[in-house]
Amino acid sequence: MMVSSRFIERFGVTLYICDITSYICDITSSAPGEKRRAEREAVLKLVHEAFGPDVGYTHDADGAPVVEGVDSYISVSHCSDRAVLAVRNEGPVGVDIERFRPQLRRIARKFLTDAESAAAPLTDEALLRLWTAKEAVFKAASDPSLTVSRIEVDLSSSTAVTPSGLCFSMEFLGDNTSLTAIAIPLICK
Repeated sequence: MMVSSRFIERFGVTLYICDITSYICDITSSAPGEKRRAEREAVLKLVHEAFGPDVGYTHDADGAPVVEGVDSYISVSHCSDRAVLAVRNEGPVGVDIERFRPQLRRIARKFLTDAESAAAPLTDEALLRLWTAKEAVFKAASDPSLTVSRIEVDLSSSTAVTPSGLCFSMEFLGDNTSLTAIAIPLICK
């Protein structure tokens, strides 16, 4: 499996990305357990690419990923065909990678704030950006009591704020197959 990496200079974040489909023969008909196994193997491959083959990878009590013996902040995400690892040395980071799914339109009222719902137009691209931004902020905030429906995202400024006043800057990266959102904390003004 090929791993690519990309450094996002303004955030001080390195992204490691790989294709998980090489672990699954037929992704459309594979059992859920097979897909989860492929996701775990892909993430472990990314962790080893970033930190070396001897590091341990686990999750803390809240489910956040942890690389044993490493001081860097990390965040992990995967979608139907890709896995991504974000690594940052200077503070928390959150990452989410997704493909657009029609389900986002059906559940939009459950994750959008009133201000986001009132924004026009709520295209498929805007819904995907809002969803991935909220997921990335949720991970960077490291607050298990936070819900994505209470994170306010401003796509025009690529920022987000939580109910407790934590502010985040966003970066979006995309291609023809998926969108990746990266969130890092800011000092609110």
